[in-house]
Amino acid sequence: MTGERLRAMDAVLANSVVSHCILQDDWHQISHAHIGCAVIPTALAMAEEHERNGKEVLTAVVAGYDVEDRAGTLSVPAYTRGFRPSSLFSYFGATVAAARMMGLSLAQFEAALGCAGSTCGGVLQTYTDGSMEWSFQEAFGSRAGILAAVLAAHGLAGSKNIFEGAHGLNKSYSGTNGGQESALDELGSRFHIMDTC
Repeated sequence: MTGERLRAMDAVLANSVVSHCILQDDWHQISHAHIGCAVIPTALAMAEEHERNGKEVLTAVVAGYDVEDRAGTLSVPAYTRGFRPSSLFSYFGATVAAARMMGLSLAQFEAALGCAGSTCGGVLQTYTDGSMEWSFQEAFGSRAGILAAVLAAHGLAGSKNIFEGAHGLNKSYSGTNGGQESALDELGSRFHIMDTC
């Protein structure tokens, strides 16, 4: 207990791991993802660093859940191909939470999501082998989400079609480019945080 304060990007790594390791995660039934252990620590770390209020934190959390759940809905077959949804989609929820806390423009949001999608990953082999990296997978997404938002804020041009592109998330991880309609269904009027238990 040194009293040393960490940058949000460093603090979120520890906080995300701790929140996931207590094994009391929430769960989105369609995407099979644990959303809170990536989105909430990211929103809180960025809120502290950028001096945001409670309403802004809640807005970032709801937005992060919505995008992460919708990305998971888009790419459900990824789970059957051995990709771990909680890890894979955490990059998007964390990116949205961080970008919201930073007040990024729409173009910067798009760039940040493109960057996140170009770096995301995580496989289920950890459970087959009984290894420990499962505990860090969402935390890597949280940290990468903050980095993606920071890079976008400084002008990084990310992929514009990261979800639906010919080599985007959906096609690369699920083997198909279907499902866009259901992933975007009721966007802005129905929030997927309500589908998470």
